[in-house]
Amino acid sequence: MTTDLKEDIMKKQASILAGMGLILSLCMAAVPAYALESETPESPPKGGFIVDFFRGNLGTVIPESPAKGLYGGISVGVGNNTDLRDSWDDGSLSNRDMDTVEPAYKVFGGYRINPYVAVQGAYHDLGKYSMDATSAGGPSWSAGPVSGEQEADGWSLSVAGRWPVSERWTLFGTFGWLWWESTERYNEGGAKSEVKETGSDATFSGGFEFDHGHKDRIVYIVELGDQRVGDDNLDILTGFAGVLYRFP
Repeated sequence: MTTDLKEDIMKKQASILAGMGLILSLCMAAVPAYALESETPESPPKGGFIVDFFRGNLGTVIPESPAKGLYGGISVGVGNNTDLRDSWDDGSLSNRDMDTVEPAYKVFGGYRINPYVAVQGAYHDLGKYSMDATSAGGPSWSAGPVSGEQEADGWSLSVAGRWPVSERWTLFGTFGWLWWESTERYNEGGAKSEVKETGSDATFSGGFEFDHGHKDRIVYIVELGDQRVGDDNLDILTGFAGVLYRFP
């Protein structure tokens, strides 16, 4: 590994750590004053007009969830490998049949430092994508029928920030680091090859939680995420729906 590459990796990791620290700081600063004070039914919390507005009922007390605790969950959905089409096309391809939207899922768990901040780890299956085409012969492909397949997965560590906007709805966002592995398989007229790549990059996501009524235990989530994998820096966008369980 060259000195310049090491310095570039160190700079990227430092920027991610700085970003995670910024999220922690913003989340702590965003905790409304009423969350730090004891409440009585006669003295409802005052979160300001904007907070009260998003409650959907001005002056309604939002029940707070436990400040600390372990949680885990699973989300399923799709991945969209937005850059694969351009990455594999060297200008020689025709009759392309590409599957760039495929099933994906994520298994995650974490620890809530307080109702607004958590540290979260996750395993990401980012999907398996494929292409069939005919090549006229070019820099990347031999002439004739060709096909390719790319799949990726990885592990991430993130900071998660939460902001309740009503009794049952909560917005959240995550920002962290993904350690990925990408495998690409090629078939050019019967000649098969495989390339494996590993690396790491930033990952982030955002979405909302919906408490279905089992307060502080079972929560439904919808989440959009962004991950970059491979030496070609392929951008995989994910959309998930899932369930989260908070342990007693």
